[in-house]
Parts: sequence; structure tokens; C-alpha cells
Amino acid sequence: MLSASLNLFQDEPHQPFLWRGGRPAALFVHGFPGTPAEIRPLAQAFHEAGWTARGILLPGFGPQIETLPQRRYTEWVDAVREALSALQQEHHPAIVAGFSMGGAVSLLAAAQQPPDALILLAPYWQTALPGLPGGAALQRMLWPLFRPLLRKARPFKQIDFTDPRVRQGVMDFAPGLDLDDPQVQAAIRDFSVPINLFDQLQAVGQAAYQAARHVACPTLIIQGRRDEVVKAALTRRLARRLPALAGYLEVDSTHELLKPDGSAWDAVCSAALEFAQKAAAG
Repeated sequence: MLSASLNLFQDEPHQPFLWRGGRPAALFVHGFPGTPAEIRPLAQAFHEAGWTARGILLPGFGPQIETLPQRRYTEWVDAVREALSALQQEHHPAIVAGFSMGGAVSLLAAAQQPPDALILLAPYWQTALPGLPGGAALQRMLWPLFRPLLRKARPFKQIDFTDPRVRQGVMDFAPGLDLDDPQVQAAIRDFSVPINLFDQLQAVGQAAYQAARHVACPTLIIQGRRDEVVKAALTRRLARRLPALAGYLEVDSTHELLKPDGSAWDAVCSAALEFAQKAAAG
């Protein structure tokens, strides 16, 4: 078990949080295979601006990562809906901000239980699967043919621990790991993901794309122009389906939109706060 063998996700930043502030509240939803750690910087900016900020840990993530292959995306949607409902009982406005796969989950939740506004940050709905040929669209057509031949994927099998970008990415995800330790390297390379988990990722993306037409709350999308995980062209397609699209911003960034040391951080943070403040004023 990867998280058990490497003692992952035990630090406080990976835990859910609720920071009490004023009457306006924002719910922050992390991506795959993330934890609240990746959305804390934006939540902190909102809290400093006077908002109540809540970050949830989706079922099967963080310390529960070993249970992830048994999870269904509907559990993630229900978790967002329940957290939003709790905020709506005490706060107005109550908005939702979802990052990457968290954007898909937030879209589905918003179609069922509308927040006062919605922020989608590099929202996933379609992407390429590791180990399969072609791009996302081709893979969707070929997936029924490939799936019976596969049981597990090893996404980190070929990881290069000498690459500074790789090392930084792993350390951002799991601070404290000794990436020069052969046992740590072996554990990461041997980490496998059951293929049925990719079924859930595809399902939540496609369901979100279909649900987008039914999301009536004002929605802001922020997308990285150089994002190779969630392509800008795909996000533009998603944006065209939203009936209440209030803004679409592309910034000079990769998928790492929410890193305070990134070149696009100021633009992302300012745009999200400005949109949220308009929702609060309205």
C-alpha cells in the first residue's frame, strides 16, 4: 500500500479544514489524486478577504487512498452537496470552487444543488489515460477494446527521479519523502491503479459535460494556456455549454494554477476574488 508504506497524507495540510470568517462562504474542492493541500492557497486568500472557507477531503483520497478503487464518483458529488448544504444553512452567498477533477464534481453538484456562484479552475471533463495510445478523444472510442486487456496501470513505472521538475512535483504532493532512497523509489514505481478507477474518472467527466447545460448559477472558468493535463481547447468546449457563464480567463500557466509561486497566481487569485465579491454584493 503506497500511502501506508510511505506514510503519506498525515500532515495537516492534507486534512479538511473550516476557517470561520464572515457571512460569505466558499467551498473548495480538490482534484485527482489530490487533497485539500492543493486548494489551501486560494482558500487562504479568500479567508484573508473575510470569507468563511471550507475545504473538503473527497471520499477515498488522502489517508483513505487505499479505498479509492472501490469508490464511485457519485460519492464525491454527494460529499460536495452535503458540505454545500451545511454552508448554505449559515452563510450567504455560498459559492463552490473546484479544481481539475474537483471541477467536474463541482459541476455535477451545482446542477443538483445550485450554489450562488461557481468557480471552475482547469476543470477536467476529458483527458488522456496513461499507457494507452492516442489522445483523449481517440482513447474514448478505443477504451472498450483496451479495457478487457488491462487490470492495473502503473502510472509512475517510468518516473525519472533525476528530473528536477519530477522531484518538485512529488515533493509538493508528499513533502518529506527521501527521493534518493531506493526503497521509496521502488514503492512509487510499483504503485498500481486498478483500471476500474479510470472508469470512474471517465464517467465523472462525461457526466459533468452533460450536466453543464443545467448549471444555472453564474460561473467563472480559469484555465492555463499551457496546461497539458486539462487542455484549453477542451475547456473552451465546456465553457460554451454553460448557460450562465460569467467569465472565462486563460492565463499563462500549466496545470499548476494554484501555486502561489507560479507566474499566474496573482491573476488567478485576483480574478477568483473579484468574481466572488461580485456574487457577495449581488
